[in-house]
Formats: sequence, structure tokens, C-alpha cells
Amino acid sequence: MSEKKGLFSFIRGFNKSTEISAEISKEEENQRQFAMEKDREEQFEPLDPDAGPVTEEIVSFSTARLKEVLELANFDAQVNLVDKTPRKIVLEITSKTEIGRIIGKEGSTLESLQVLVKHFIIRKFAVPVTIILDADGYRKRRGDMIRNKAKKAAQTVLTKGKPVHMETMTASERKTIHMLFQDDADIQTISEGQGSSRHVVIEKRKDANPAL
Repeated sequence: MSEKKGLFSFIRGFNKSTEISAEISKEEENQRQFAMEKDREEQFEPLDPDAGPVTEEIVSFSTARLKEVLELANFDAQVNLVDKTPRKIVLEITSKTEIGRIIGKEGSTLESLQVLVKHFIIRKFAVPVTIILDADGYRKRRGDMIRNKAKKAAQTVLTKGKPVHMETMTASERKTIHMLFQDDADIQTISEGQGSSRHVVIEKRKDANPAL
């Protein structure tokens, strides 16, 4: 899927106010697949390792492009800079009436927006930058929920001795789970599946305490 095709497919999906639920779900799944495809593509894009840190120009550019996409999608929303480090930009989307639609099912719309903006930055500046988009604190709430689910799944693994397959997640969400158990003596995690089916499997370490 090309950048332009993906962008306009994304916009069309939110200008069809009369779509039935199945069509909306299909569009959200298309957005999720597009986001994951761009994640994989960007792993192979030639970035300049000597490029300087995040500049005001890059911040202004990312903010402007995000506002442009939101406007084209007919979202009544604002964009604010929350944080900036030498390699990271955090932008917050606010809206009085459309936060739910901006976030999308399980964050699918927000994830698509994030990947698009990151792609725009890399294409223009060739800078290895992390871009994080949030909307009304969704990222923290989602992260807390994922960690809680993972902890419960880990208890099930230790009790029953069988691996637990988590729901499909984005790369950043899978990383959250991997980091949660990276130093755990009894639990290990791996990612399985391809594309939109990629998910985390929580399992008992082979060298874990046999008494557990």
C-alpha cells in the first residue's frame, strides 16, 4: 500500500458517516495493517546515523502534517507538543467531541496516525526519530490494561503450565509485554504471527523453578 493510497483510504473511512458496523470494522483493520506494513518498511529505509537531534523544524513539520491529516479526515481536534527529546517527539491530540473516533478500535486509528507522521518525518529528514501520538491519555490507559492482562496471563501459565496467546497488538504494545517480563526468572515471551495477526505468547521458561 502506497503512502498516498493509505492516507486517502484512511480519510475516506471517516468521511462515510453512514457506513455499517462491518464496513467500519473492515476499514479499521485496513488501517491497522497499513500501520504495521509501514513499520516493517521503515526498518529498511536508509537513515542518516549522523543526523542531528530533533529540531524545531522537525517538530513544526510533524505538528503541521498531523493537523493536515486530521483536517482532511474532518476531525475537530487540536494538536499540542507534550515533550521533545533529542530523538523523540510526543504530541497530544485533544477534542471535545471526537476522541473516541480519533483513537479508534483498540487504538487502530491513533496507531495509523502515528505511523503516518513518523513516515513523513523519515521521508523528509532521514532522521531516526521516535514519534508518539496520544489522545486524552489513551496510551497510559492502554499500557496499564495490557500489563494487567499480561500479568494475569503469566499467573495462568505458572498455574496450568501451558502457554497463553495474547490478542493481536502493535509493535509498541508487544514491546511493553516483552519489557515487563525481560528479567522474570519464570516467564518468557515471544512474538508470533505475521502482519495484523502478530501477537505475544507468554510461556514458562524452560529453566524455570520446577516447583511452580
